Amino acid sequence: NTLESNKEDDGKGLSESLWNDDRYIQLWEYQGSFDNSLNPVHPAMEANRSTWQLWASWSYYATSSMYTAALGPTQTRTKVFGTYDPPEWTDITVDTNGVRRIVYLQNYYNGGNTWGYLNVWQSGGQNANVEHLGDDTAAAPAYSDGMDEQLYQFQNPRIAYDPVNNRNYVSYYDAYSLTLKYAITQGNTQTFVADVGHRIDGAIVVDGIEDTTAPPTTTGADVGLWSSIAVDSYGGTDATTVRPVIMYYDTTNSTLKIARGNSSQPNGTAEWTISNVFKDDDPNRTDVGYYVTMKMDSSGNIHAVAYRISTGDLIYLYAPNVDGTGSYTFNYSEIVDSNGAVGSWCDIDLVGTTPYISYLTAGGIGTFQGLKFAYKTGGNWEYGVVATNSIVKDGRTSVVARPTSAAWVNATQGKVAIAYVSGNFDLVILEDEK
Repeated sequence: NTLESNKEDDGKGLSESLWNDDRYIQLWEYQGSFDNSLNPVHPAMEANRSTWQLWASWSYYATSSMYTAALGPTQTRTKVFGTYDPPEWTDITVDTNGVRRIVYLQNYYNGGNTWGYLNVWQSGGQNANVEHLGDDTAAAPAYSDGMDEQLYQFQNPRIAYDPVNNRNYVSYYDAYSLTLKYAITQGNTQTFVADVGHRIDGAIVVDGIEDTTAPPTTTGADVGLWSSIAVDSYGGTDATTVRPVIMYYDTTNSTLKIARGNSSQPNGTAEWTISNVFKDDDPNRTDVGYYVTMKMDSSGNIHAVAYRISTGDLIYLYAPNVDGTGSYTFNYSEIVDSNGAVGSWCDIDLVGTTPYISYLTAGGIGTFQGLKFAYKTGGNWEYGVVATNSIVKDGRTSVVARPTSAAWVNATQGKVAIAYVSGNFDLVILEDEK
């Protein structure tokens, strides 16, 4: 420790500084790919948090199909759906019994009046249609029935599981009416969806105005392009009367909003309590909301991250629990990382109240240094580039963190797993500190 390179000045001068030359490095172990996940589009990953088996979903344009697979050399992919045009926008959730639920868009038009649906698939062969892309010809659309005959209409869907009632909640963006919508399904049952009785009445609209005209009107705000959904079943009245909670981007006002259901099955915008996420004097209140992702901890507190498009910063947000009806009050936002343009395709997971975040750095896309990882410790953010064994492409990342380090099913021991888009949907695991 006599070398100058080992001396650190804590601000008191070298004669009085507490010298500490200990350094830690993160070691990430490459775990290969989900089976035959070549050129994945809109991938997502989640874990069975009882067995810690990792599962993924993705679309593959070359076969016009959507697949799911568990991680491991003997785990082969399963085709969920396939027809041309290729499926779009997958999201996956897995319960502790290993039941997988995937929301995705059957983005096809096969001529005549044959169109696809936004659909929720459940392992075991169950599925429920949420909203229909159309029922007339593309050349002669009829908007008044609430079906607009447009491909790519229902975008960026996200899914959350309600373990109290064994139901699925979905949030999604309607690119025709520029609205945020939601749905409830259960296995094959279309519990509360646009496709059954609610195509034009606005019941499934969370924010915005349902549009049944041509061309679409501009009377409402453009809301919901990016959203994240959770189910509040934590404590108090919410333990029995669960409430959907959706954080989403308001494109018109360039900011984040949050909607909390006034019941388990809100009917129309009036039955949601909608509020702004940022305080009026928060310096990061504008241009934040792309790629928003949100998790609730076991007390119902909200932790979320999103990308700020004006500055290229990764932003973290926190709000304490709300019981019953009411609106959230968020703390001032925190900048997690501002080193370049960072934060696209961010994802968040929690261990207790500690957030773990995966995201991309624009300057590293197309190299082995495009993936980053952050977590909070002692009130401070630690972040850095994740060592990968493959090129990081511009696509969604997924992070899963577990309470204690242990071996994952068909993978090495570690506490954090991150999936990212390369030539396949690849996975790395953070090794234990040694």
